[in-house]
Amino acid sequence: MVQMKVTKDKMTNLIQAEQMIKRLADQGADMVSLPESFNCPYTGRSFQANSEMIPDGLTTKTLSRIAKENEVYLIGGSYPEKVIGQKKVYNTCVSFDRKGEVIGKYRKMHLFDVDIPGKYTFKESDRILGGNELCIIDTEFCKIGIAICYDVRFAELGQMYAERGCDMIVYPGTFTIFTGPSHWDLVLKGRAMETECYVAAISPARNEQSKFVCYAHSSVVSPWGDIVKQMDEKPGTSICEIDLNYVQEVRSKLPVLKHRRNDVYKIIKLNNSNKK
Repeated sequence: MVQMKVTKDKMTNLIQAEQMIKRLADQGADMVSLPESFNCPYTGRSFQANSEMIPDGLTTKTLSRIAKENEVYLIGGSYPEKVIGQKKVYNTCVSFDRKGEVIGKYRKMHLFDVDIPGKYTFKESDRILGGNELCIIDTEFCKIGIAICYDVRFAELGQMYAERGCDMIVYPGTFTIFTGPSHWDLVLKGRAMETECYVAAISPARNEQSKFVCYAHSSVVSPWGDIVKQMDEKPGTSICEIDLNYVQEVRSKLPVLKHRRNDVYKIIKLNNSNKK
């Protein structure tokens, strides 16, 4: 997990990300994830000012090179994706294999429009478009579902990934300092227990001077709902070794995926679930 302090300068952020990814690769990491909005501050104006075409933009090309040079799977957090003919951007996560090839692109589905009276107001939909496709990356270890931040509050999305054979779901995410203390651990545990998957959520480090102050506390939760690794609010990296056999052990002991009443309710099947 890369929990980095995001600055206003894109190049500084890319250099910082590369250094932290290399540190983890040197320590033996097979897969590395960056946080949501890692290449620019989490503000509407920054999204548009730093948006890029994918896969031809600087950030995607840089991450591809880093993944190849370090021979790691790289989940590229998220960064703003420019779309021709659109004033708004997508909040997009691009994933790479060990050769630096793009193996998945996910656009954040659920947009964070919130008003906490007297504390915080933010409306992503003013500047961001919502995606409508799942993204599953296939590795030699397991299938991994990708989602972003606010998506974690919607159980149906995680259930769709579990039904499609995922053993892990990764959420690059930036919860606020107002919601994080009460909700972060709770929703991560909920998604892990419902899907009986490992759940990883990777946040930027907290920056008290930022317009958007995040909770941080990047975490990995087991399919039983236990927090197996959690960082604090400061910048840093952390490695978590997971046992994928434990996923099947939990599912055999408590087969909730088999006990769903699909004759009464259904999880909608989306087409083109891994379109790049």
